[in-house]
Amino acid sequence: MSYRRSVWLTLLLLLTLLMTGWVGLAEPPSNRPVQSFKVADPRAGFLALNQVGAENFMIPLSGDITVSKGERFRLYSEYEGVFFPKAVGSATFELMVSLVRADGSRERLGRDQATVAGIGPRRRSGTLTVDVALNSTGVYTLAISSRITAHVVTAARRISDEDEILARVTVQQGRSPDSDRISPVESAAPDVSLALPGASESLPGTLPTLPARRTPTPVPEPPHPAPTDKELLVASPRGHFTSTVKAAENFDQGNGQSLVVRQGYTLTLKSAYEFVWFQGAEGRAQSELSVTVRTASSSVISPTIGEAARVELTGTGPAREAGVLRVPVTFHAPGRYLLAARVRTQVSPPEALQTVVGDEDIVSIMVTVVGELHTGAITGTVTADGSGMPLEGVSVQVFEALTGRPRATVRTAEDGSYTATGLAPGRYLVWANPVNQNYLPEWYDNAPTRAEADPVTVVAGETTGEINFALTPGGAISGRVVEETGDTVTTTVPISNVLVSVGFYEGNTVVARTRTLEDGSYRLEKLPQGTYWVHAGDAARALIEEYYDNKLTRREADPVTVTVGAETGGIDFALRYGGGISGRVVGISAGSEMPNAFKVTAYDWDTGQAVRTVDVAPRGNYFIPGLPEGSYRVYAFDQAGRFIAEYYDNVTDPAQATPVVVRRQAVTEHIDFELAPAGVALVEVRPLVSQVNPGDTFSVTVEASRVTDLGSFEFRLAFDPAIIQAQGAELGDFLGSTGRQVTAVGPAIDNTAGTLIYGAFSLGEEPGPGGSGTLAIITFTAALSGESPLNLTNVRLVNTQAGLIATRSQGAHVKVGGECIAGDLDCDCDVDIADVMQVARRWGARRGDPEYEPRFDLDHDGDIDIVDVALVASAWGNTCPEAVAKRLVTQKAALKARALSTGLRLEPATATTAVGQPITLHVWIDEALDLGSFEFILTYDATRLALSAGGISLGDFIGSTGRSATAISPQITIENGTGTLRYGAYTLGATPPGPSGSGILAEITFMPLAAGSAEVTFTAAQVTNTTGESQSGLALRGATLTIVPGATLSLPYVLR
Repeated sequence: MSYRRSVWLTLLLLLTLLMTGWVGLAEPPSNRPVQSFKVADPRAGFLALNQVGAENFMIPLSGDITVSKGERFRLYSEYEGVFFPKAVGSATFELMVSLVRADGSRERLGRDQATVAGIGPRRRSGTLTVDVALNSTGVYTLAISSRITAHVVTAARRISDEDEILARVTVQQGRSPDSDRISPVESAAPDVSLALPGASESLPGTLPTLPARRTPTPVPEPPHPAPTDKELLVASPRGHFTSTVKAAENFDQGNGQSLVVRQGYTLTLKSAYEFVWFQGAEGRAQSELSVTVRTASSSVISPTIGEAARVELTGTGPAREAGVLRVPVTFHAPGRYLLAARVRTQVSPPEALQTVVGDEDIVSIMVTVVGELHTGAITGTVTADGSGMPLEGVSVQVFEALTGRPRATVRTAEDGSYTATGLAPGRYLVWANPVNQNYLPEWYDNAPTRAEADPVTVVAGETTGEINFALTPGGAISGRVVEETGDTVTTTVPISNVLVSVGFYEGNTVVARTRTLEDGSYRLEKLPQGTYWVHAGDAARALIEEYYDNKLTRREADPVTVTVGAETGGIDFALRYGGGISGRVVGISAGSEMPNAFKVTAYDWDTGQAVRTVDVAPRGNYFIPGLPEGSYRVYAFDQAGRFIAEYYDNVTDPAQATPVVVRRQAVTEHIDFELAPAGVALVEVRPLVSQVNPGDTFSVTVEASRVTDLGSFEFRLAFDPAIIQAQGAELGDFLGSTGRQVTAVGPAIDNTAGTLIYGAFSLGEEPGPGGSGTLAIITFTAALSGESPLNLTNVRLVNTQAGLIATRSQGAHVKVGGECIAGDLDCDCDVDIADVMQVARRWGARRGDPEYEPRFDLDHDGDIDIVDVALVASAWGNTCPEAVAKRLVTQKAALKARALSTGLRLEPATATTAVGQPITLHVWIDEALDLGSFEFILTYDATRLALSAGGISLGDFIGSTGRSATAISPQITIENGTGTLRYGAYTLGATPPGPSGSGILAEITFMPLAAGSAEVTFTAAQVTNTTGESQSGLALRGATLTIVPGATLSLPYVLR
């Protein structure tokens, strides 16, 4: 068959599929199983007649899957095929799940497949699912693979992409908990208030005239409109990149719709974008959503509505970025309006902007706004407490008492007066905030917090007056931050942009923060009278943090007293620069490296104190900043216990750890770890280092640990035959220790190639030994000076049932010549703390005990006692004359870094309120480091508390350093009387750094519905720094609310 004929047949098949609306195997069933786990987001992009890309975008599971015996759980992927203009093709998506057996073989458990076909522009998407049920208890490994095969009609060759991840499933007798699901991040534009002709305000500027073809036909106003807050999706922009071609399409929708909303309500227009960079591609992408408006009866265009929601991204394939742009529009005047949502999407190479590919569309929507009968106003004055001086320029904000939504913001005039108009009848809370003046903000009437504020009632057609404020002058704290250089005479080096935080002394609540200026100075204002702690530092810049005055912890901090209207000066800091440690941590599983949820801790070498713990990034990298100069034990571990923790370098005993030296303003790199799965046996050569002289005969042992029911073993030991020669092997006592008959095999020695092969097997009815013991004793003769490795390979342990035992091995090395100095037990030409610890950890061991080794018995009396410890301690600090430069232990640091404990908490932790009286909880973060983003999930009693999206607002902490902060739209669900809130925010940019210390992440206002006790509890949280790396494990603390009977709660509308 000719190629041309093949193309025409393919086109005919595609047209048939399109006319029948076929997209492949159906969507997932509506009744989802108890647990569902998303494993991939496969994407196929048809960019042109001859260009197609495919990528699976696997999603490794963050932990084990735990289910009951026989319980069904679901693995699924959400696929999408995008056909850009002029592109024609088809793609097949497959999801397959297999059981990996102990011998490496596989058994297929399930498979799902779907095929999509299209002629652009078109999007096809769906879900592949595989349901799994395991009927025996135990721990299983599943191989989950996703495959895409894509084909364009003008190309003879199909392209494909296949990827696989492994998942561990624990099957128990009992019932397993449900899994939390995480949905995509959405970004939001600022809230926009719309004031049109007839409203109380208008905005300057004009818009270009909309094309007539975009104007919908007006519809008659319904006799009984149903006003509502709404969200409307107007586009789903897509941009795809291959190494040679780029494409963009908006996929707009909803043009010509008609909606009805209430005056004062909000219509949020949304654009759900996704950009995909396939393998080998790179480039820039941007998408923008903006809104213009005009009245339905006028041809004159009204002002532009607010700022556009916009996203700009740069990517290198394979990569995928998705989110939602939002532009909320609030209507203040009744009437009929035509909204035009302009969606603009562009893709381009990283540098060459002249080759931009883009798409622009306009979606028109007719909006009917139903007006309120009447509005009212609030008026008053703001003065200084005591003097009565009018305060000009104070921001006065009015919030709905029920929902917490802002309804008006005005500033005071020269005489201190203000008036907030256009307020619907109801109850409000009023807040006076002196933005650029050193006075304390206040809620009416004389309340420091929203929860304590008195509500103000507004009546239609009337002005509620005398809502006055007398603001208290604030106190201040000032000082300077300089570098500690060691010159105590004249030199002071100021440090700019250092974060300084102030908190109440009797707690961990941060009340103010700022950054130092170029001269190192700082000043914090608006402080209530009281006693405070002051903290300065920046771990991300390697500055070692401290509390005033030169204290490591908050409990040790010196109190700083602030009085009304006065400044407390001279609160100065002299900070030292430290260094850092970086590396990579991977878990060794099924013969491949798998990054997992690991942590790394740096312990001070001298004191053993944990200085700092960090999380390992998803790709296995970690970085420990802000460490004082000195030496450290670096420890990598898995909190879930799935992998064996170890110290650097490849040891589990802290006494055998290799010191990691940190220098000032430097990063010690490549401190890497490969962690073995828990339950894996270890076979190792001991001692790790042997020091002998030419002509000496010496022995090493091959030891096994963490073994169960050992039946036989074998290994191959490789060495340098020019340095040492193997003489023989002797069977250890471990294999036969349970009474089984043991037969040795070998040794097979090749002193030319430098190998020794040895093994043994056992027979009998008795079980094999478990635990630890000696497998073999190998004898060598030292030939020439030098060093030889002792590498274990081809290690096999078999149990008495002929089953392989999972094993990892660790070799050793031999130094010939250059006899070690006295007390230098690891022969590194330095008698240091590691040598002292080698003896101290064996203190009390006698000849014949498992811990006894002759080389640590320095007085050779058969007992490792205090005399031996004293002998090595007396030599501490001695070095080889020719190797003084190799000294590894530096002098003890004068100032130790503290271990931060990052956490989230609700404030107040306990509170009493009444039915119908809103209460606001603040979400605080403590001890943050270079905060870049946060996310939390909390639950509450929905039978006693009501929550709406309008009652949730972003705190000022995440953006306090000047970074652009974007809140994720809150997600609220209610099921079986339990409400769940998911909320978060992120920042963008390489500079400035994110905030550190403590502050408010979010404010949440609940409406009490019924009397009783209501718990508000965190169930999950995540915090990252500005590089995207997760911070250390979070401590979470919720709140308990006591609700007493109050006024009957009346909700004016049910939002739909």
